[in-house]
Amino acid sequence: MTSKLDFDRNIFRYRSIDSLLGGHAELENQSIYFAPAESLNDPMEGLRRVVWRGDRITWRNLLRHYVICLENRITQALLHGDDETLDPNAISVFQTLDNAPTPQMRDFLKQCIQSVEQSELHATLLDFLANAEREVSVTELRQHLRLVHFHWLELIQKAMSDQGFMEARSSMEFDEAGISANLRAMQDLLPKLAEDHGESVFEAIFEVQEMSSAGIGLHTAFNNFENASNKKQSLIFDFPSEYLKCLLKLVYPPWYVACFSKRHDNVAMWSYYANEHNGCCLIFRKLGDPDQQNLRLKGARGFQASRGEQSRVFRERQDLALRSVDYTSEHPQLEFFSNLGRISQKDAMEGWFTDDDGKVSPLSSHLTDPTSRERWLGSHWDRFLPPLLSKHPDWQHEGERRIVLHDSLGIHDKPADRTFTYDYDSLDGIIFGMNVKVSDQVKALQIIQPKLVGRSSDRPFKLYQARYNSRTGKMDCFDLHGITSAPTLPNR
Repeated sequence: MTSKLDFDRNIFRYRSIDSLLGGHAELENQSIYFAPAESLNDPMEGLRRVVWRGDRITWRNLLRHYVICLENRITQALLHGDDETLDPNAISVFQTLDNAPTPQMRDFLKQCIQSVEQSELHATLLDFLANAEREVSVTELRQHLRLVHFHWLELIQKAMSDQGFMEARSSMEFDEAGISANLRAMQDLLPKLAEDHGESVFEAIFEVQEMSSAGIGLHTAFNNFENASNKKQSLIFDFPSEYLKCLLKLVYPPWYVACFSKRHDNVAMWSYYANEHNGCCLIFRKLGDPDQQNLRLKGARGFQASRGEQSRVFRERQDLALRSVDYTSEHPQLEFFSNLGRISQKDAMEGWFTDDDGKVSPLSSHLTDPTSRERWLGSHWDRFLPPLLSKHPDWQHEGERRIVLHDSLGIHDKPADRTFTYDYDSLDGIIFGMNVKVSDQVKALQIIQPKLVGRSSDRPFKLYQARYNSRTGKMDCFDLHGITSAPTLPNR
């Protein structure tokens, strides 16, 4: 039986047999895929408590940005079939008036904005937000956008049909005056509630509203299911929430992770990540000292271009940091308007901090003063990584370590460019799950054995078989001694 000391320099990666031997052929390709945030198993990973604290200029520009993105979303819907659901990550949050593809498109977006801004509901909502003088939570802002979304959707669609971009459609009744009156009444009531109960009452109020809206939305969608296609459901019900999620792309770049574990002996992990013990646990060799440990992988590093050719991604070996995951239910707070880190200073100033008369919001001081900007940039990027290395305490049994890639330049946009490879000097061995079929073990050995020829490490490559130890309640493993050098394995 192996002792824990045998694995002091190792890190483990659980995989299913299908991942190793199936379509992805991870064992043959020696590949490790870096998954995007939205595909991770814990939706709280990377979570930040985002708040908005703005003035009239920044709030007006956010509402304009919402109109621009909504117009783009309607255009996307026109290009999709009725049975298609719109991609929740494809909302064009980097679209602005200034980077519109044509002058005609810029003029039309201005027309949509003007149509919305002439409405009573827009004026009421802008007053509500501009006079809030407090942090507006994502829950509250989502509720406000849901409140106006259907009306603004109708206004933009009418503008599009007037221009011949889509067929005219009958408008539905909308009580703009009543909703505006309710919003003004809430604006008057909230200061009194805060005085009596503290500002924490705001979040409670909007959480109750959100639960009520969810029920009403489900009821409406159910009653109109026969007449609403998938893309219409996406456009009508999902857009406000999806917009706010995509809006955070303006703050930090996309990030991708490859997950490993300090443990090879956890029953739940064998069951969850290795397909009910039918998979394997890969044993990787860590590099570096205990305070800074790395894994050597080969993958996309940057762009290079030859004369007369388009830029292409180049790959090279890299020592990538293995970082420990912190298990906590606390999430750091992030203020949106002061953290627009993924757009240029020019775009931030023109698109978010300046009004039509050229007046600049005082909230832009971190960008306009050189000393403040340098200090802000440092603190902004210092806050990027910690939330990506945290999970809820319920996952603490995993003892996870992870490699994080972030991508401001689009190097890892394609799945192929998020797939890295290892060599057999980095792979020390494999543990077969206790339910792995002998036939699958043989297939794995047929792949492994020829690759060991090129292994330059003097450490022996080992194969282990997992078994449950009823005395300790953990998974043990025993060494399948000598099997990798057996000469009788059949040829592939």
